[in-house]
Amino acid sequence: MDEHERRTGENLKFDHVVRESVQLTKGINYLLVISAEEIGAAVKKYEVIVWDKPWEGLRNLTSFPSKGE
Repeated sequence: MDEHERRTGENLKFDHVVRESVQLTKGINYLLVISAEEIGAAVKKYEVIVWDKPWEGLRNLTSFPSKGE
């Protein structure tokens, strides 16, 4: 949430994780569908992808587009 806010300026309030999955690649891709709301707006779902290589101390927010729901 903090990284998304830093990149976009959107101030979202996390609600809950709707769905999650993991994909092993040359690291770990975490796919999270989360529910969040921007202050004064409706709750939306967002599909978030985080790529992680914990053995190298790397973590990157790959995608955080609005699903428009």
